[in-house]
Amino acid sequence: MSDALDRCRILDGAGNLIGPVRPTFCNVPPWAEAMLYVFSVLAIGIFAYGIWRHWRVWLAGQGAVPERNTGHSSARLRNLLRYGLAQRKTVERRYPGVFHNGIFYGFGLLFIGTVLATVDWDITRLTATRLLGAEGMLAGRILTGGFYLGYEALLDLAGLLVTIGLLVAIWRRYIQEPHHVKGAWDFVLWSLLFINVSGFLVEGLRLYITTVSSEQQVLPLAWRQWSWVGNGMAELIMRQAGFTLRPAAEQAHLWLWLAHSVGSLLFIAAIPYTNAVHMFTISANAWFKSGEAIIPGAALQAIDLENAEVWGVGSTAHLSWKQRLSADSCVRCGRCETVCPAYMSGTPLNPKQIIVTLSEQLRLEADAGPFAVDGTSGQIIVGDGLLVGGDALFACTTCAACVQVCPAFIEIVDDIVDMRRYLTLNEGALPGTSSTSLKNMGSAGNPWGYAQEDRLNWADGLDLPVAEPGKHYEVLYWVGCSASYDARNQKIARSMVKLMQAAGVDFAVMREESCTCESARRLGEEYLYQTATELNIASMQQYDFDRVVCHCPHCFNTIANEYPQFGGDFEAIHHSQLIAELVAAGRLSAEGEGQRVVFHDSCYLGRYNGEYEAPREVLKAAGVDLVDPVRSRESGLCCGGGGGKMWFEGASERDVNLIRMEELLESKPDTVGVACPFCLTMMDDAAKSLGAEGVKVLDISEVMAAGLDRSM
Repeated sequence: MSDALDRCRILDGAGNLIGPVRPTFCNVPPWAEAMLYVFSVLAIGIFAYGIWRHWRVWLAGQGAVPERNTGHSSARLRNLLRYGLAQRKTVERRYPGVFHNGIFYGFGLLFIGTVLATVDWDITRLTATRLLGAEGMLAGRILTGGFYLGYEALLDLAGLLVTIGLLVAIWRRYIQEPHHVKGAWDFVLWSLLFINVSGFLVEGLRLYITTVSSEQQVLPLAWRQWSWVGNGMAELIMRQAGFTLRPAAEQAHLWLWLAHSVGSLLFIAAIPYTNAVHMFTISANAWFKSGEAIIPGAALQAIDLENAEVWGVGSTAHLSWKQRLSADSCVRCGRCETVCPAYMSGTPLNPKQIIVTLSEQLRLEADAGPFAVDGTSGQIIVGDGLLVGGDALFACTTCAACVQVCPAFIEIVDDIVDMRRYLTLNEGALPGTSSTSLKNMGSAGNPWGYAQEDRLNWADGLDLPVAEPGKHYEVLYWVGCSASYDARNQKIARSMVKLMQAAGVDFAVMREESCTCESARRLGEEYLYQTATELNIASMQQYDFDRVVCHCPHCFNTIANEYPQFGGDFEAIHHSQLIAELVAAGRLSAEGEGQRVVFHDSCYLGRYNGEYEAPREVLKAAGVDLVDPVRSRESGLCCGGGGGKMWFEGASERDVNLIRMEELLESKPDTVGVACPFCLTMMDDAAKSLGAEGVKVLDISEVMAAGLDRSM
């Protein structure tokens, strides 16, 4: 045998086989070994430069780290382990999640195996040889004995998992071809498939030339079955070719080894320049993920209106470093597209396309050179006729379904609102009739422009307590604009008063209550929102109360999560939570009439604030036959009224509320239960449009109040 072949079978001085031990560089001549080291250094250098390019683009972003993206390092570490290592977000969709995890964990094991092989040959072996001489060559090796056998078996399993996962992914991408994965990059799939298949072929040929001698004899290698995939290939070669293939096998092994090595190094070098960089960007984004208690967007970042040079995001120069990192993390999987109600309804909005647009624009900046990115200039991308149009941005209902499913933790809704801010505050480009509603919010304190002195007219005939300074209340009831002025939603407020009075709750309403302008903030009108917020907080601080109760999830989310940004630290709860508490305490009871109720989850109560059980507990306490639709809880579909969409109509092929109502009607309900005045309005309108007027749409407080009457 040549020196290269001698490495395939390690022998002692008497010519006996030593093992088991890893035969590094078997059948590899010195020139090929030297070339591997040279190209390894080159590949690592190219990789490092590519990572630096990304880093440079991220750091060119505006602003400091948002407060919600920093904080307890233990929570950050949990996020990294949970979503980066355990892949919890990926497996939420079982089919792609399973094959992705096969690739992810298999690739991880192969990487660890490569690191161990490098340490074994280039560190421990050389160290032992230097200290002990030739006798220490094996004494210093890691990959020997039983550990090596387990190593071989595990790495063969890892390679097989990766290969199967890749084949399933390719089948899905090219045969099944779901629309939302179109445009995803294929470099990772095909390069990893080549690396794995060529690796198994190299292993099979190595075992063949190690087992078959040049004298056409079968040499003993008792442990080769531990390399069970490669050994299967070697057995196949022996059955088909016997001993005659030995010379050709040596040449094939060498050239396949070279191809496998070059392919592996090219993959490493290419990672930062392709979609494979998500292995690092998603881990970073998981670390900086917003706090676990709320979904990103529940508390939008406030704008310093007096000192900001530009309000919102109109170009890549306006993006924060966190937004740049997030956009760079997009893997083009299209999950956001599949759950977006605006996309389902045929509007111009495709959340995937918006993030891909940002990502590609940032990568163009990275390609421009090491001194082209300074954070002060950038491509204007927001506006009619530009990369991101206003019609697409204002079609968003801010339901956060896209954020919920994104495996890269991209805060898409925040990005959309920031772009809306640019259009609204800098360009004055509000959609449709929303400008009239916002003007009314500012001048009259409600979207319809009704007089402030009429705000409590909904309570005519009720013994309604109005808050007085110096008096303590258990609850301050925040009625909101819809229940104050909209005739249909006024029934919610009247039901709440009946329930609280029946339970003996010490409550009051506030005469100075005015619109929170939550819709204005989501539409990008931050100035109007902040002005209204300061007035409302000042009014609330006049009174002494334990908690604020809101039946509108939008008001609830604003007071609970956003008012603290402006000094309004109030404990806020949703009316479903209060009613559930009163039922649990025995202060309320109801009697049902056997009606079948399908419950529709509000996005701002459920996804934004994690409350799914309280409204269901209320309905169960009311004695109804409660059912969930196919899409419910975290997967629930928006009613179409969030994000300011209540106040204007955009172009769509089919309204979101009709799509949602059709889903709810599949449950054959007598009643659609809701816990939001926006949802009530949207679902009620949809029921009428679909000719389902026999199906009632009721707030949970109305269902409970009716059950209360029956129990008395």
